[in-house]
Amino acid sequence: MGLLAHAVPEPSETPAELARRLARASVHALSLASLDGRAIAAARSAELGVIGSDPGLDRLIRSLSGERPSTLDARGLEREVAVLSTLDVNRARYALSREPLRAAYLASTADSEPTFARAELGRLLAPHRTDVLPCPAEGPELEGPGAWTLSSVDAHVAPGAFVGVPVATSLTSGYALEFLLNREGGYLDRGLMASGLAQTARARFLPGVFGAALLVEVRAPKPDRDRALAQVRGILAALRAGVPKADVELARSEDARRRALAERGPRGRIVELWLGELPPPPTEANLRALGAQLGAEQHRVVRVDVRAE
Repeated sequence: MGLLAHAVPEPSETPAELARRLARASVHALSLASLDGRAIAAARSAELGVIGSDPGLDRLIRSLSGERPSTLDARGLEREVAVLSTLDVNRARYALSREPLRAAYLASTADSEPTFARAELGRLLAPHRTDVLPCPAEGPELEGPGAWTLSSVDAHVAPGAFVGVPVATSLTSGYALEFLLNREGGYLDRGLMASGLAQTARARFLPGVFGAALLVEVRAPKPDRDRALAQVRGILAALRAGVPKADVELARSEDARRRALAERGPRGRIVELWLGELPPPPTEANLRALGAQLGAEQHRVVRVDVRAE
């Protein structure tokens, strides 16, 4: 979890005053700001609007996260978010303020700003960090490969299918494969959309805390769903043979484009500073190693049917 604070220097404000103001705002948001039920309700509603509701995705992420969905997808799932209380949120903030923290500071006017910010952060956080908690060291035990069929009477649920695979890979390799699957003329477009076999098909790479996962969601009319699902599984399994060099170069070009875009703004620069260094670009060997993990024997498959009440 990260917290990004940004401020424009006020007239006659010194670098030290600016740095301390940013530090105070960060600590206030992290552990001091008062949260009431209305604020929690507004945040909960906004998050639910982003997360949405899909029983198939819910089932798949639970399988891939060992029933700890927020370790795989930081936003969590509808079931947990819908019942979050003010007490739950404040308990999480309490724990966060006592876990190991790392700060990065992008100076705007003087090289001395980070020194002042660090001192102010230390002063304000000290009362809350008498007992520093370690980060969780062990991940959850995952459910094994399998197939599940869910039936829903909710008219807002779209019939379809999901395939998920837990993977061990770098951020850049995972997002590179996501790009190759989703791009126009990419693997999913050629294998499903061009033929009209599916209405939509989309891959998502989730980096996770304890392990990553690759998901593919496919929507197709029920008569075509199983054929579309088989095609998705075949596309993933075929990647065990490796990614063509031309596609590796496409992925590396996309990675370079994203890096250049991030470097133009302060958000990307502060993230790079916080990380220390960005992960290296994807390589053919990285993508081959990732593809080797996508065999059919590792697939978690969820089908979603919708029926009338």
